[in-house]
Amino acid sequence: MGNCKNAYTLYVTISGIFNLLYRLFCRTGGRADNGNPGYMLFSYRTDLYRYHTLSEVEDYVVNIVRTMCEEQEGKKYHYIVTEILAYVAQNYQDNISIGELAEHKYFMNSSYLSRLFKNETGQTFSSYLMEFRMRKAKELLESDWLKISDVAMLSGYNDVSRFIQYFKKSYGMTPEEYRGRKNVQK
Repeated sequence: MGNCKNAYTLYVTISGIFNLLYRLFCRTGGRADNGNPGYMLFSYRTDLYRYHTLSEVEDYVVNIVRTMCEEQEGKKYHYIVTEILAYVAQNYQDNISIGELAEHKYFMNSSYLSRLFKNETGQTFSSYLMEFRMRKAKELLESDWLKISDVAMLSGYNDVSRFIQYFKKSYGMTPEEYRGRKNVQK
């Protein structure tokens, strides 16, 4: 009876560890399909019954953790940074800041999130956002029917003169000059 109780306690403990690992894996962008660690974690309940010794169970757990770590190493950015990049792509027209994201979306210290973003991308959040907006502005300037003020607004700038200043700083010419140059090349 004692061995049965110990086996059950071990099973419950390992199940708790697997549940924690699975939640962490999914939160960091892992998928629960066949052939990857997410699937292994998802199917652990049936797999655990295949092992009869503590050593076999230990090898199984170590294999899952190793596979998870290898998959995470292959990712380009930390999952939070990947989410931020996607958020910028969807919301670049809005007034967004790293402080706002840290406080309202990720519930973490803004200095930490700022350092994480810079370490992962090589640039500050504000410079990334400005660069993203400027690329969008160049795309919008291809349309002759949009006024410069409309391009500024659609690029996330409420102040047209500030938009022109940033554009000139980024590309060495004003938006009007850029548009004129593009029209001459056509």
